[in-house]
Amino acid sequence: MAKNKKEMTPEERLATALVPEEEQPYELPEGWKWVYLGKITTIVGGGTPSSRCPEYYDGGLIPWITPADLSDYTEVYISHGRRNITQLKLRSC
Repeated sequence: MAKNKKEMTPEERLATALVPEEEQPYELPEGWKWVYLGKITTIVGGGTPSSRCPEYYDGGLIPWITPADLSDYTEVYISHGRRNITQLKLRSC
């Protein structure tokens, strides 16, 4: 029987993800931390759904954020882009 792994708290996950000071390429603004992203989140790659399939976009409620949405973006968090996708497209990914 497999042992249940204890889920780490966000603070514990952050502590394990910190980049050692000697590896930090430059100083960050106050309150920011250098972290290895793969230690605090899951990084996945994908592709942009075809714009030729309106059923992937029309009425979509799921935010679809692309590099174009990040151009000139200055906020800390992003929760929506220029377009949304539908459940149909999400299921096909």
